[in-house]
Amino acid sequence: MNGPLKAALGAVLLAVCQASSAFVLQRHMSDIDPVPEGFTTRQIFFQAEQSLVLGLVLNNKEVVLNAYEGLMRQCDGRITGISTTLVRKPQPFHYKNVIEIHGLCIEPLTAENTDQN
Repeated sequence: MNGPLKAALGAVLLAVCQASSAFVLQRHMSDIDPVPEGFTTRQIFFQAEQSLVLGLVLNNKEVVLNAYEGLMRQCDGRITGISTTLVRKPQPFHYKNVIEIHGLCIEPLTAENTDQN
């Protein structure tokens, strides 16, 4: 087997092996505000993705801003206790960054959400 073919097979093998594991790049959690009397909380979640090939961002969106706005659309009240996790998931020949945002939505008690607590 000649040198260039060995190198190509080695690159393919490396890409396939890397695709089998994901790793967390960063985690953060904000403070949790006290819940006032007459209010309730519920958990909310949103996830956004961004693809990278050879270190270049393919979808040039503001991925973090989109994830945060997606979280905000789920809550008519105030959001507290926001936790973010950035996970890099290797795929064959590219990476996918996944941003997961969790939070607590603080809303006034209503007849609809009284039974949820």
